[in-house]
Amino acid sequence: VWILEALREAEVSEAVLVVSAGDKHLQHAIGDGSQYGLKVSYVEQAEPRGLADAVACARQAVGDRPFVVYLGDDLLPDGIAQFLSAVRERDPDGAVLLKEVDDPSRFGVVELRGERVVRLVEKPSEPPSNLAIVGVYAFKPGIFEAIADTEPSARGEVEITDAIQLFVERGAEVIGIEEEGPWIDAGEFDSLLVANQLYLERAASGPAPDIGRQCVIVGPVAISGNVELVDCEIRGPVAIGGGCCIQGGSIGPYVSIGDGCTVRDASIRNSILGSGCSVRRLPGGLIDSVLGDGVCVDGGGVEMPVTLRAADRSTLTLRPQEEE
Repeated sequence: VWILEALREAEVSEAVLVVSAGDKHLQHAIGDGSQYGLKVSYVEQAEPRGLADAVACARQAVGDRPFVVYLGDDLLPDGIAQFLSAVRERDPDGAVLLKEVDDPSRFGVVELRGERVVRLVEKPSEPPSNLAIVGVYAFKPGIFEAIADTEPSARGEVEITDAIQLFVERGAEVIGIEEEGPWIDAGEFDSLLVANQLYLERAASGPAPDIGRQCVIVGPVAISGNVELVDCEIRGPVAIGGGCCIQGGSIGPYVSIGDGCTVRDASIRNSILGSGCSVRRLPGGLIDSVLGDGVCVDGGGVEMPVTLRAADRSTLTLRPQEEE
């Protein structure tokens, strides 16, 4: 949603979402995009063959128009309007958004001559600069030919850095534009929790409806329909999806709970729960945690705070430490 809003604010009217084969989650959640002021369509990537291959999947939908690529795990609270304004003004063959970082060896890195990109390296042991590539790019359709001629890397993926490098070597003008605002690479657990905090500060903006029995609700919350709150404390910012049941314990601050979750006799802080999760008997609290869809946690009455990172449909059973 954040990315779609950023596109609309940057005067982009149409979005093509590249999804995994058979994955309908985004289609169900976003639909045709009209609620976000965009026209949204979908194309499937048959196999996970890299970012450049994913871009190539949208070739037919893009046609002969210039386009922007915005990766779903890169969050820019200030949006991309300034980036696209600079691209429209300079009209290069391509542009990459850049950010100075302390450890460039963790990212794709560029070497500039003036504002022009001359070299791109993916996770280099000896970085040519401290300018990391943020997951936002702008291209003219000529990039598709470069992608088609790019050999897969050692890990079997068609890397976007390799494709852009070939594009540059063939004479394309690709420029680097530095991001002045914050950038969150939400591809890791800790940064995902930071992104969740920023999201909640925007999404959980109002008081709760009159809902629940013997509950205390403090601070901004976003609570969907058909939610049952019983004998609990909610401290915003918090977002709770539809069909959830929260009974006993406390939620928040900075907690996002997906649809259809059950929380009983548990405390949860600074965490993300996917849809259909169950957390129970955890009075010590779940903190700084990320649970995928359908995760079941039985805390066994553990009275110490715990941090969990669990994949979809995992089942975790905790036991109190035995007294000596």
